[in-house]
Amino acid sequence: MKRLSSVFAIPFSLTLLLGISGCGLLDSAGGITISVPDQEFDFDLNADSIRGELQQAINDELQGGVTVDLSGKDEIPQQVCDAQNNCVDVPAVKESFTFDLPAQQIDLSDQEELKKYVEAGKVTDVTIKYVNFEIESNSLNFDLPEVELFMDALGVSEITDSSDKIAVLPSIHAGDTNGVEVQFTNDGRQIMSGYLLGFKFAMMGRTTVSIDTSVTRTIPKGLMKGKVKIGLSFTVDPI
Repeated sequence: MKRLSSVFAIPFSLTLLLGISGCGLLDSAGGITISVPDQEFDFDLNADSIRGELQQAINDELQGGVTVDLSGKDEIPQQVCDAQNNCVDVPAVKESFTFDLPAQQIDLSDQEELKKYVEAGKVTDVTIKYVNFEIESNSLNFDLPEVELFMDALGVSEITDSSDKIAVLPSIHAGDTNGVEVQFTNDGRQIMSGYLLGFKFAMMGRTTVSIDTSVTRTIPKGLMKGKVKIGLSFTVDPI
């Protein structure tokens, strides 16, 4: 069974730092290349909400009027008992929980180094040098599945059928702190470039966590903190 969680069911944080500064270099075609500092998205994942979703899924299957409380536990118990010590087996569950990252509303048009070129219609191209994910800490006791990244028009607050999937953040092993490079879809780099040249857009993410308690009874726990870093430069015509 696949369950779609609410947008805030898992406390992801994805915050864009939009400071732009840099010098311009004249290229051979007469355009000016403006290198800008990395655009950074803070990415935090707390597994507590996954535990809550798992607990609800188990309680939906439990018989005998009892419920299980997974708080403070490392593993799902084999049995749960009521106040009269009447015990029932905790059933195995196989569930997939889909979680959305809150949308980030981004407007690059008012950045100091680009503003006059944007207003004059002189921005001609953008170069995406890299999109990396750097992990600051990772105490998750499960492998984080891949995270799909989407873009859409400014003001869009959730992923829809018309949202553009641009890339995938590869799966990260439990406890791993090695950074990874984001993997673009076949046309993801081109789609992202189009949004960047429009300067105003929303960025969103989605992941699906699958749990089969017949395989492991370990309860998801831990915290991951990291940053998605995007290296950019813009090409502009002289004013």
